[in-house]
Amino acid sequence: MVVPESVATGKASSFLCHTFRVFASATVLISSVALWPVVGADSTTLNSSKLPMEIVVDAESTSAITAISNAQQILVSRCMTIKGMKFFLSILKSNQVSPYLTIPEPGNAVERSKGGYGYYSVVNSSLARNSSSNEDTYIRGLSKQGQLKYQELLFGRPNDKVLNHLIDGSTVYTGAGGCFGEAYREIFGSISNLVWSVNDLIPAINEISTIVSTQTNYKRALVNYGICMAKSGFSVKSPEEARIYAGNLYTRNTVNIATRAKEVKVAVADYRCGTATRLNESFKLAVGNVWPLTPQRLQTALVKIAEERGHAVAVSKLIVENAAK
Repeated sequence: MVVPESVATGKASSFLCHTFRVFASATVLISSVALWPVVGADSTTLNSSKLPMEIVVDAESTSAITAISNAQQILVSRCMTIKGMKFFLSILKSNQVSPYLTIPEPGNAVERSKGGYGYYSVVNSSLARNSSSNEDTYIRGLSKQGQLKYQELLFGRPNDKVLNHLIDGSTVYTGAGGCFGEAYREIFGSISNLVWSVNDLIPAINEISTIVSTQTNYKRALVNYGICMAKSGFSVKSPEEARIYAGNLYTRNTVNIATRAKEVKVAVADYRCGTATRLNESFKLAVGNVWPLTPQRLQTALVKIAEERGHAVAVSKLIVENAAK
């Protein structure tokens, strides 16, 4: 599967990130935040019982990201077919966890003991597809002019980009052309909404995480989590660090059952320590405590992000459901 240039950066292993960029969608998120455990399951709309931050977190769950990625693939495939070109889809399964997730989902003990975070299954199947894939064969079979046309139909012309201003004052260019641009607009409503719900989430969480990290109960829970993980043999201080550690186990030469066993061990310890220290409960309490202290500017941004992200997830799930009929 060909994917557009990623709109985010992260710190999982370069091999694992490259594999997921090839296998998954470029709309998934990466964050430099090391604070956030999961909150809730799959809520995708604003309601009075949840804070916007909790809804944003829900919208970044595995099932939410899977829906967005798969909807994008379906729309791009349809678009390319109409334009007379083939597009080879990469459809994610619901249990395949991306290292781009800011918030590790807890899953359950049984799931963790069987597949860890799901990295091995994704990396292994992706490697099996790579250089000899039907897609590569198809593209290599096109003439030089045909290959250029293929890229243009997918991504648009080089100048088909939109300059967007982020809430932290920085700017980012986002591809707006071709079939990927059309897919973005159908899922997110507009390219600016895509940027708002994807790129702006990272600086927003970075900013509010500083406030949340001052909460005594949550700080204590994180410390206890780190102690628990150390007793299990892992020097990590947060669920995100545990996931990054597991992801960094994989290189092109270490995609094997032995590495998978190590991933499972980390994932199980992560789940058990998160549960034992009530990290999730402490996080929800901390968010509730700091929300009244959060600057109005940031509250407004998070509400907007929650609305856009929730809309994108709802649209994506509908696209996937209709495609399955």
